[in-house]
Amino acid sequence: MDDPDDAEEERWCASQRAGVIAYLRGQGVAQGEAGEWPAWHVWPYVAL
Repeated sequence: MDDPDDAEEERWCASQRAGVIAYLRGQGVAQGEAGEWPAWHVWPYVAL
């Protein structure tokens, strides 16, 4: 069975991705596609 923290980490990463997309869209930055998973992250503090 999966660790509940794993699911929470995945939800957090998804919310970070959504935030990045919303920020770039709000700034008028033309972008291709954001990655599905951060290149680097320390859950729940920072994601790149």
